[in-house]
Amino acid sequence: MRSQPSSSSLSDALDFSNIKTSSGINERFSELAESLLLHHNLCIEYIDNYDHDDARSSTEIFEFQLLEIEFYLYSPNVHEDPFCHGHVNQTKAGQWYFHRAGKGKPGVQKSESETSTSTGGYRGGTRKGVDLTFGNPVVTSPFFPVSSSPIYGGILLRSMRSLDDSKKDNVVISGPSLLVDRILQLTRSESIAQLVNHKLKGHLSAFNNSPAAGLLPASSSSNEKTVNLYFRECTSLHHRSPRTVITTIERSPRVGLELSHSSVSPIAADPRVSFIGKMYRYFIHPNLLKSSHRYYNLIYHLSRRDFINHLEEQGEPLAKDLMARFEKEKGTSTIISNRVILEKYSTAFNDGYRKHDLRNFVGSSGKGVSSNPLKYLKMMGVLCRLGLLEENS
Repeated sequence: MRSQPSSSSLSDALDFSNIKTSSGINERFSELAESLLLHHNLCIEYIDNYDHDDARSSTEIFEFQLLEIEFYLYSPNVHEDPFCHGHVNQTKAGQWYFHRAGKGKPGVQKSESETSTSTGGYRGGTRKGVDLTFGNPVVTSPFFPVSSSPIYGGILLRSMRSLDDSKKDNVVISGPSLLVDRILQLTRSESIAQLVNHKLKGHLSAFNNSPAAGLLPASSSSNEKTVNLYFRECTSLHHRSPRTVITTIERSPRVGLELSHSSVSPIAADPRVSFIGKMYRYFIHPNLLKSSHRYYNLIYHLSRRDFINHLEEQGEPLAKDLMARFEKEKGTSTIISNRVILEKYSTAFNDGYRKHDLRNFVGSSGKGVSSNPLKYLKMMGVLCRLGLLEENS
């Protein structure tokens, strides 16, 4: 494992402007995942009645360990991920991007004023989400212009665990929308628009220090509430999570993606087909995450070369050997613990690999596949046969 990175090296790692190969991108994704999941905590800082001249102001800091993240990157002619939102705000790296309503082609997104609505143009309900933006060199000031570079990137925060020692169970918030809900709750914000415009005052850098350090302006009113969201390195002073044991970082395809879009063609060269199986979801402690997504966690292991060789030679799944491996390898025993379910899931993957056609999962036939474990695993089996899942040793 690499030496523990600093926040400055984390921000430097968000710059992909000089990375021009898929292998380089994959290596940087892994580097960032290790930094975010193992070496940094997310801090939500709430300042009540904040004013430089008011000694009575109170500050609360809520600290979280990230458990699950996903990468989305659109870099022209290098890595054109069709599932990336492609919003203009994603070209300004090192910032918080709260998901906006609608999705267009990267490079032709509407301006902030054009997307203005009663909710500020932000997604609501169960479709909320927040990304750490990356791709271009990091900026820390809201007054810097949006980059003219066409690189769009977002690291979606999917799950996190509270590091509040007073809570014995270290409460887990699993799911992008619930994660944003918790941020709104802790910052006393009624909406994302209120949080961004009035609490954060447009300061969306993930690397600013606390407002108390003077990097953010004082409130114009002593009754104003100020908020800051930032990453902090794990040190002995505030590293309250027991990460002294070796933690395995797992990977899988990203959650919720489908091939149901009307533009998708059932061929390997189609952008959505070629990107849907990318192992761009990184996570730790799978036993703490949503149990309804456990089948996603299997894909990386089902696509291992020894498993595929067994399918090709024997024509049947290797569930027994997979379970033995999960029980033996440290950190993977919680991928899935029920052998009957594992047998069912590996059989579905096998059926897709040997029998199914991609057309069974494209267009209207692909609607809802991402939330149906057996159909999804069959689709992954087809993608594996087409060489669209990574080969793992």
